[in-house]
Amino acid sequence: MSENGLNTLTVLEIFSNPFDLEICVGEAKEKNYFAFVILRGPGHNFKLMLEGMKKADKVEEIISWVEKLLKLTVESSIKMFGEKNNPITQIFNANNEPLDKSAILTEKLIEQITKDLKETGTASTYRYAH
Repeated sequence: MSENGLNTLTVLEIFSNPFDLEICVGEAKEKNYFAFVILRGPGHNFKLMLEGMKKADKVEEIISWVEKLLKLTVESSIKMFGEKNNPITQIFNANNEPLDKSAILTEKLIEQITKDLKETGTASTYRYAH
C-alpha cells in the first residue's frame, strides 16, 4: 500500500485496532482543500497515524476518499493474512487461524465511520460498543 502513502505497519495498526481510532475531516485553511487525520484513541494519547489534504469542492469528497482508504486497508490486510509464506502472517497468525471479525476493521464498521464523518466530521471508534 505504499503507493498511497501508507506503510505496512500503519495499515496493520488501523486494521487490527478498529475500536481505538479517532478519524476527523474538515476544511483546510487553504481554499478548496479538505484535510483528514487518523489517530489512535485516548489509550495511545491520540497518536498520529496518518494525515493529509486533498483538493476538493466539498467535504463529502474527502469523506469518500477516507472511506476508500479504509476499505483498501481491509483488502490489503486480509490479502497479507491470506499469504501463508508472508512474514506478517507468520508473526501475527502463525497457525493460520480465521481472523476474528470482532477484532478487525470490517465493512460494517467502515459504514459507521463514514456515517459519523458525514454527520459531525469526527468518528471516535473507541466510543462504539463492540
